[in-house]
Amino acid sequence: MNRSTGSKRRRADNLSAYLMMTPGFALYAVFVFLPMLWVLYISFTSYDGAGTPRWVGLDNFAYALKDQVWWNAVWNTFIFALFKILIEAPLALILAIILNKKVFAANWFRTIFFLPHLVSMAVMGVIFYFLLRPVDGVINGVLEMLHLIGAPVDFLGSPFWSMTCLILIGIWSGFGVNMIYFLIGLQTIPKELYECADLEGASETRKLIRITIPMLGPIFSIIVMMMIVYTLKTFDIVKVLTDGGPYGKTEIMFTYIYRYFFSDSMTSQQQGYGSALSIIATVIIGVISVLYFRMQRKTQHQE
Repeated sequence: MNRSTGSKRRRADNLSAYLMMTPGFALYAVFVFLPMLWVLYISFTSYDGAGTPRWVGLDNFAYALKDQVWWNAVWNTFIFALFKILIEAPLALILAIILNKKVFAANWFRTIFFLPHLVSMAVMGVIFYFLLRPVDGVINGVLEMLHLIGAPVDFLGSPFWSMTCLILIGIWSGFGVNMIYFLIGLQTIPKELYECADLEGASETRKLIRITIPMLGPIFSIIVMMMIVYTLKTFDIVKVLTDGGPYGKTEIMFTYIYRYFFSDSMTSQQQGYGSALSIIATVIIGVISVLYFRMQRKTQHQE
């Protein structure tokens, strides 16, 4: 095969690859890229969803900097994400380590723990609403039957309990899939390392600290990165269960943004301002993700 024939074949292969990518790229452009450009544009306008957007420059962003309710929502998002990740990641890791051993009905437990991830968060919110409500709620009924409480607890009407319930439900819905990721990581660790440790008489704790956790480092950082992004984007479970209440104590970034796109009793429809908040939320998530990524790289270089 001469050089000219090889070059023609490469061009034909490249053309075929571009043609195969075109439908996917076209769909991405229409349903993702163009809406993003539209959101960016109207974030600089005053626009209520009807008529012609009026250009206001950076006014929406300047107003957002002074919007105390917005920054409370950002703070609530951080609280929700922090406690969810701090509890969920170790829980998923511990269960993965246990189920990676030859324990009774391990496959059944893996399936049971993974099942909540398959349920829609909106459906899950409706189910937990009926479980947690103070009147005729299943959980209040059980606690009263066991004489653990004297009167029904308003789980979704209390500032403390509402956020606590959201965090626990978020953990319940997410730990199963992260456990599966950890299990995949555990199965890539060479068994010879544990056999050498056994010959040296290492305890299970020492093997965990010296072998398992270091070898899981790369996949652990990826899982935590995914948890950060996914948790900061939480919307549906909060919208269905508390809708930001009581008194805004569970208001998070995307439930607050939702109010400006789809008007309710608290705010009027201001899609221009809602778009500006969306841009700020995206920047916040991006900055946190980059900081975490850089911290991970620095830690790996030090090791």
